[in-house]
Amino acid sequence: MRTIISFWKERLGRLIFLVSFTTVQTILVLLFPYLFKDIIDCIKNSFSQRELLNAIFVLGIVGFLRSIGGVFLPYTRGRTNEIFNLMERNNIFKIILKQGYSFFNRFPAGDILERMDLDLSELSWFACSGIFRPLEGILTVCFAVYFLSKLNIRLMFISVLPMTISISAFTFFAPRIYKYFQRWREIISGVHNTLQSNFSGIRIVKAYSLEKQNTWEFRKLLDERIIAAKMVYTNETILQNIFISVEELGIILILL
Repeated sequence: MRTIISFWKERLGRLIFLVSFTTVQTILVLLFPYLFKDIIDCIKNSFSQRELLNAIFVLGIVGFLRSIGGVFLPYTRGRTNEIFNLMERNNIFKIILKQGYSFFNRFPAGDILERMDLDLSELSWFACSGIFRPLEGILTVCFAVYFLSKLNIRLMFISVLPMTISISAFTFFAPRIYKYFQRWREIISGVHNTLQSNFSGIRIVKAYSLEKQNTWEFRKLLDERIIAAKMVYTNETILQNIFISVEELGIILILL
């Protein structure tokens, strides 16, 4: 966490830009259907052709800006993720090179490789996308509730109801997913350690004819890795299906 905070302290301009850009993009995304509703009202109420064309022109501009933002905002977040990843990987690599034998006895090379590769990649995602995607979600909910309150108070409360179901589902499944994910990561480290120790000590393996034994141990690790991965993806899939079902339920409630 300290690394992420120091990263953003050195890039306050980028932080302000991303916060502003995320806010504007969220407004544009939600403003589009709101303006489209006004155009339908113009047609129903027989507004003048000039007013209708002006509304369509504004809708086109909003749609164009929304499309540009929908491409540029994820690109900016992804690029920031990679900047953090590159910087942090270089810093950690410099620190590791200065360590002594006790460090490498405690952390085998396979474990270090797993952390330098997978763990740092995920940390880099949380450094930017993991911050601004939840921010985008919060802003979307706030602005959506605001726009719905302008349309219909009853409709607003009906729309908020599915959100409580989603939050409850996430609260239930998140600890399970985290537990299975941690187990999966530990097994991946074990796989890397086994590969590294076998390749670095291949002469010993050949000299004592340990090929079959090591192959059996490695096969066992791979089976455990597959089981752990299935548990992670199964729980994630269940959670995603709940979210989709709740979303469809919300649409049905609104239509009713």
